Amino acid sequence: MDGTDERSEYEELIKENIGFDYLLRNYHYDRDRLQEIVDIILDVVCSCAETIRINGEDIPVAVIKSRYLKLNDSHIEYVIDSMAKNPSDIRNIRAYLLTALYDACDREKFTIYENYREGKLTPEEYLSGKDSLAQKQAALKEQLETCETQLEVFHQQSLDAEEQHEAASRMTGLSDDKLREHLYDAVERVLVYDTETIEIVWKFNESKIDTDENIGVAN
Repeated sequence: MDGTDERSEYEELIKENIGFDYLLRNYHYDRDRLQEIVDIILDVVCSCAETIRINGEDIPVAVIKSRYLKLNDSHIEYVIDSMAKNPSDIRNIRAYLLTALYDACDREKFTIYENYREGKLTPEEYLSGKDSLAQKQAALKEQLETCETQLEVFHQQSLDAEEQHEAASRMTGLSDDKLREHLYDAVERVLVYDTETIEIVWKFNESKIDTDENIGVAN
């Protein structure tokens, strides 16, 4: 099957899923607008890209395709009604439809719309519910980004600890002569205060060592 045949078959499937003819017949939607929606769904479903940017995020095409192929006539009604209610929000029609179609499968958001359409919510309650849901989703997104940042920090700390462990393992595996050579390279100077105390000044740090009965004073 070549690309043209595949696109034609998907177009037929998508039109059947969303009730293309039913929407034209019963809701008198603009045919060009409906076809534009179908074309956008087709572009995604047939895309060879790995990701597509939706609402500022790069989302795997496979995830978007899965959602788009679940769209039905009620989802399309939701998208078109949203466009009619918020014309001032639309600056890039393609970007808006990509996001609106993706969000249409959001169960909680769609439930609010269904309740409004069935008269269970007033227009004010519907808009308030949308705003509340948007705020909650923004908060969850922020929490997710914080968790991802913390995970990256933890991962880096783990890598640093692993490197230090490997360095220590290499040091402990050295012969006495090699170990002494490395230690000499790391020492800046040795200060003797009395028979009980010496101070070793390292090139990378300073450490004061108090000797006990079993440690002799450095010669």
